[in-house]
Amino acid sequence: MHTVKRLLMNPVLHAVAAAFLVSSIILMIIAHRPVEYTARLALLAAPASAGWVSTNSASDFSAVVAQSMAAIVEVAHSPSVLSKTSAAVPGAPSPDELFDAVTVELVPGSGVTRLSVRSSSPETARDLAVALAGEIVAKNVISPVGTFRLLDDQPEVRSVAPDHALATGLALAAGAAAAAAALGLSTVVRPSRRRRVERALSASGVTRPVAIVDGGDQMAAINEIDLLSAASGRPLRVVALTPSSARDAEKLSLELEAAGIRIADGEEDSREVPVVGVAAERDVSGGHLWAIAALPEPAQLIAVVVQ
Repeated sequence: MHTVKRLLMNPVLHAVAAAFLVSSIILMIIAHRPVEYTARLALLAAPASAGWVSTNSASDFSAVVAQSMAAIVEVAHSPSVLSKTSAAVPGAPSPDELFDAVTVELVPGSGVTRLSVRSSSPETARDLAVALAGEIVAKNVISPVGTFRLLDDQPEVRSVAPDHALATGLALAAGAAAAAAALGLSTVVRPSRRRRVERALSASGVTRPVAIVDGGDQMAAINEIDLLSAASGRPLRVVALTPSSARDAEKLSLELEAAGIRIADGEEDSREVPVVGVAAERDVSGGHLWAIAALPEPAQLIAVVVQ
């Protein structure tokens, strides 16, 4: 239970959970957007007759086309063209709605115009593109010099929404931002265990470095204390530093002794015996490790085991 509680308080876990939640929300929002298709046709400006080209230079034709091409954008969005296009396709949107669904792209220096129409139905998008192209051709914008011809009478229809690649990118970016925010907030609201123990040690008058050992991993804790014991070359004494850690201190003392680590038997000068303190994590946030003041020599505290 203690391990589960510690895991649930882990800031990294909070950050991962925030990233997962935000990413999932973004994906669900985009995934539930209405499906949308785009149908595209291309028109090519061509001379009205071979005789005109033989009589006039090709540069003259290009100049006329270049000056007239810009009008295609206005023609495609004109009320009359949109009304006829909408009326020609069953189930089509109104002319006002169709206005925003139509896109015109002029390819510079080529005489090519690309028409795109969006719709929630691939069939409707296709029929609208064909009808719109027919209306533009019928307007004879570059007459009598030339005319527009369809490069292909079959529109290219593609699904454009929801954009799964874009959704994934947005979800990952939003998830990363949420994780960073959650991690930062966790650090401010609830400092790490090491930071809280360091603050409690400082409040208790201990300013020198003290090893902070995770008591949740028994073998790792014993190995780390064994190294400290070997470095000191003297037997250790285990004491409780917080009110509720007396039983844990007694248990740790027995475990260390069973592992072959020498435990002080009371005959040694208490001021010369290195001390391993045991603290209950829930008590550390109180600000003090109250038993430090009772040690004969607080400087002998070499480690704090946090349970």
